[in-house]
Order: sequence, then structure tokens, then C-alpha cells
Amino acid sequence: MAKKIILVADDNAMARRRLHTLLRSAGYRVTTVATGQDALAAMLLRTPDLALVDLQMPELDGIGVVHAMRADPELRTVPAIALSAFALPRGREYALAAGFDAYLRKPAPREKLLDEVRRRIG
Repeated sequence: MAKKIILVADDNAMARRRLHTLLRSAGYRVTTVATGQDALAAMLLRTPDLALVDLQMPELDGIGVVHAMRADPELRTVPAIALSAFALPRGREYALAAGFDAYLRKPAPREKLLDEVRRRIG
């Protein structure tokens, strides 16, 4: 069986490396990008099985990314998990209302992150 593909979009290089290492060690194929625009471009080239998207990115933030995903017939069913380093009041509700399937605070504990990924794509 082919490995599931996860796209990680985060403007923080350390966060990208951490997620890449963690997800690869759990058996997933991982693509990382630093911007929302690059996330959409990468998803249009190869549809991932799951997207992990930082909410706070310059130019095109995570909300813009998920809105574009939900408007695209090829991407609308791809599960998306919002990541945020900031404890925004009602951040979870905000992310879910925007179209994300789940919300995690960064850095999410290893098992909590992997449990959420497995819940979405196995």
C-alpha cells in the first residue's frame, strides 16, 4: 500500500522540520512549504491525503488556504488541520467555521498530533 501524503504549510522553518521528521518517522510521505501560495501550488500538482496548515502565515494565511481548498473541486475533500502557535480566543471555533477539520496548538504533543492525523487518514 502506498504511503499517505501529508502537506505541511508553515512559514517557520523549525516547525516544518519538526513536523517533517515526526510524520516521516510515523510512515507518511511529507511535503513541506513555507507559504500559503506554495501550499496551493503543491496541492494542485499532487493532491495530498491531508494538509497541516499554519494559520499565521504572511500574504496568504491558513484561512485563505482552506477557503481556496474548499472552493476547488479537486481539493475540497482533502482533510485540513489548522495549526497555531497563538492561543487565540475561540481559535478552534474560528478554524472549524472557516473549513478546517481540526485545530491543534503548536507545538502539538507528538501523540496528540499523530492521533489527529490517524483519525483523518489512517
